[in-house]
Amino acid sequence: TTLRQDKATLALTNDALTTETERLTAERNTVYYVIGTEADLLGKGVITREGGFLGVGRTAVPSATLRESVFTAIDRTRTTEIVFPDPNRVYQVVSRQDVTALATEPDKANRIRGGLRIVDVARFWAPSKYLIVMER
Repeated sequence: TTLRQDKATLALTNDALTTETERLTAERNTVYYVIGTEADLLGKGVITREGGFLGVGRTAVPSATLRESVFTAIDRTRTTEIVFPDPNRVYQVVSRQDVTALATEPDKANRIRGGLRIVDVARFWAPSKYLIVMER
């Protein structure tokens, strides 16, 4: 009787640990992206403009506070390609992702066409779980 009770207790503990492991894994692998024009991203509070002199030469940077609700959530282990809305337009990676982890690196201004193909998921998402891409 005691062994059966111990076995049942261990089974319950194992189930709880498995559920918690699955939850933590999903949380760890969930990342977010948003693609839009400068006006869209400013309006959503995703980017701000910093630097420059008298309003000239200001640079788009990620906002200090990001709301997950304006981003698209993906599993970084399953989604390694992100297609841009208009393949003929030029886009700029605004967030601090490691762009050397892409199949095709953007130019020096982090501009790229078509979309992103991530070849090293861990390295690409290491700086931030929020990817911000701005249409130029």
